[in-house]
Amino acid sequence: MVLATLIKMLTNAKKRILLVSHSNQTIDSTLLKLKDQGFDKFLRVTSNLSSVDPSLRTHVRLANKFSSYADIREVIDNFQVFAMTCMQLSNPLLLCTQFDYCLMGDASSLSEPLAVGPLLLV
Repeated sequence: MVLATLIKMLTNAKKRILLVSHSNQTIDSTLLKLKDQGFDKFLRVTSNLSSVDPSLRTHVRLANKFSSYADIREVIDNFQVFAMTCMQLSNPLLLCTQFDYCLMGDASSLSEPLAVGPLLLV
């Protein structure tokens, strides 16, 4: 609940947020809390749709579905919150944007090398 509240506060301040975790379950749990509170301006970044909670799949844009930089730019411009596991750092959406904040869900389960990658995007 703390992460969901913090995300809402930061987005109200027009900040772009990268939400990361080691597990899909942690990411989806936070996004479901946001969705339950009426917030849906988030994008779930993944390369495997089956790893995402079924009720969040409409918030997924798969990397192989982009045909141009303009397609990527449109998605980036329409969302403030991007949520992913740390293993998604090579996704083209992340390589084309800068974030104001990186929030780590269940940070104690992340190894230091895995945590560094997302922090470099801020």
